[in-house]
Amino acid sequence: MLRPSTSSECTPLVQPKYAFESSLTRKYQKRLHHFQCIICASFLIILVVSLLMTVALNLDVDEDIPNSTDVIPNTVVPIGNLTGVDPQLIPLLQLKWPLEARPSPQWTGKNQTKDIEVAVAIGKKALQNRTTLESTRKPLDTNTPANKAQRATATSPAVKPMADAAYAVEEATKVLANG
Repeated sequence: MLRPSTSSECTPLVQPKYAFESSLTRKYQKRLHHFQCIICASFLIILVVSLLMTVALNLDVDEDIPNSTDVIPNTVVPIGNLTGVDPQLIPLLQLKWPLEARPSPQWTGKNQTKDIEVAVAIGKKALQNRTTLESTRKPLDTNTPANKAQRATATSPAVKPMADAAYAVEEATKVLANG
């Protein structure tokens, strides 16, 4: 019940304690708490069972794995300070590293020197067209995703001539490959 008050205030500062809790929200909270406990317990049970199954399956003796008493002939070949090397790897270990590169394959196309010169000229022309297009293009607005991406991937100015040369060679190769 209510505590006796010495003040003249009409409302008590402490909530009254009732003998029977009949609030619907309190019942809901209790049911929710029980449900959460059941879910948590079931999750823990599943976790423990899966852990036990994993350990049990890993401890199971596999018939394919030889025991320490079994002897497999010709599997260990001492080379240098290596104590156990598979015989299939011995030829690789006997090679001198680094290996020599393969020679570049010869051009199998029917293009003559004149065709190659024309293709290079077309590549240079495509590079000029691209440079002109890039110089007349309006710059991107600042703080846009495209501008941020360009700034993030920007490299040193020394890369630009190499990229231009690669673009011209790519265009020339397209001309040679397509005829």
